[in-house]
Amino acid sequence: MAKLRNPLHWPPGWTDPSRLDWLRDTQINCLLAAPAAIAAKARTLGLETIDADSLPADVVMVKGNWPGLRRSRTGGDAVETWPTGAPWVDSNGWLVRLEMALHPEETVWIAAEPPRDAANMAGRLLAFADAAAYGGRWVIVPGDDRDSIQRIARAAAFFSRHQEWASFQPLAVLAVISDFAGSNRFLSREVLNLTGRLHRPYRILDKSRVTSLEGLKAVIYPDATPPAPELRDMLMRFAGQGGLLITGPQWGAGGDEGEHPRYRVTRHGQGRIAVAKAALTDPYLAANDATTLLSHANDIVRFWNAGAMGSHYTRSADGRRSLVHLINYAGAPGRFPVSVWVKGLFRSARLWTLEDSDSRPLEVRPDRDGVELHLPPIAVYAAVELAD
Repeated sequence: MAKLRNPLHWPPGWTDPSRLDWLRDTQINCLLAAPAAIAAKARTLGLETIDADSLPADVVMVKGNWPGLRRSRTGGDAVETWPTGAPWVDSNGWLVRLEMALHPEETVWIAAEPPRDAANMAGRLLAFADAAAYGGRWVIVPGDDRDSIQRIARAAAFFSRHQEWASFQPLAVLAVISDFAGSNRFLSREVLNLTGRLHRPYRILDKSRVTSLEGLKAVIYPDATPPAPELRDMLMRFAGQGGLLITGPQWGAGGDEGEHPRYRVTRHGQGRIAVAKAALTDPYLAANDATTLLSHANDIVRFWNAGAMGSHYTRSADGRRSLVHLINYAGAPGRFPVSVWVKGLFRSARLWTLEDSDSRPLEVRPDRDGVELHLPPIAVYAAVELAD
């Protein structure tokens, strides 16, 4: 397995090389933008040093948001909400996944500077977990004390011990197909962001290299530009064989089955094509309508009391283990316990958290064609590992 880098952006105010001792015997093994004297000393300690303007060929670094609940512009402790009344969450998970889809041979680093009013330890742990749960890495911006480094180092060690999780593939019956660029950039990317906020697992497909739609039940094609003829044919075959294609009016006239206020839905072979009546401009409506059109009968994971949580559902290559990552963006465990239902006849489940050195068993309760799990309070991050 390739070396896993856990990069730290060396703070400009750190001029004392003795602070390198804080990194001894930790998984923080890579320094970004360290001054020459610091970098030379770091290399003698076995640390990799990287210039911010010359990243390794196997790394892509993108600017992200500081994760957590978005604070209201009115100030105080109020947070912004979206149309359902749920808190608005800033996360980099969708961005990590997108960059991995567009650059499958590269590791994704998220550059996100903590704001002054949110630069606490819990926020830094959240920033690390928010990237790592999806297979990326946050470029660590440390606090000004050794304890800050040590606590982040423990999180880095946790994900390093479970490095194999990064090879698990997203499990979903819904996919978003786009080039995610140019005039399509805003809508397609926000559809990814908001579909994830609805706890609807999804796959990301770059429309320039789609080769298969196997395992999917629905596809969103949000781009205003029509697809290439080969891709259009593939999507028409997908619908004809029982899939649901959701797209904008550029696709052409659709039928008018059902009573959806924003889509004309027509039968196509064994499946359906839903063509928007007007241009797709609102990513929240696009994500929410896709959930409605597909229906919850096709859910593979469901949550209760997870309003400020993020989730990412993956499965091992051999299909024998499934993993549900959970990230708590609220900064503290919720008032009500979180429960999760996962489709499949799993025999056992274990819970991993950043705070515990080992996993703990969870009671598996069979429920319809899946299992229900009741989770303990989650401070920042947890992973539910299920086995057949």
